Amino acid sequence: MGISNVTTLPVRWLRVPAACRYSGLSRSLLYRLIGEGKIKSVALRDKGKLQGIRLISAESIDHLLESIANAEGNPASQTASAKAETEKAPEQPESNSGEDDSFSEFEWEGNG
Repeated sequence: MGISNVTTLPVRWLRVPAACRYSGLSRSLLYRLIGEGKIKSVALRDKGKLQGIRLISAESIDHLLESIANAEGNPASQTASAKAETEKAPEQPESNSGEDDSFSEFEWEGNG
């Protein structure tokens, strides 16, 4: 028997249901935070289509929750950089009309 070299990679992008489980946030709050630019996401979809796959950045969820935790622990501890991190992304229209796994060509629509 040989030794198996298995590499576990950190999760970088989550689909909406997984992002809800990962963060503990409701779907509606998650979409609101995306719309406010506080959480990064991309939409993969066929050119000209409205439906597609929304992927959420796990790192942006972590940053948001850490900045909230720091602010709750000490109200004066939220630094200018943490505030800038939660406010820097432009607003993105909410598109939660459903997800479709089938695509051949896709457009990137990101907010971060």
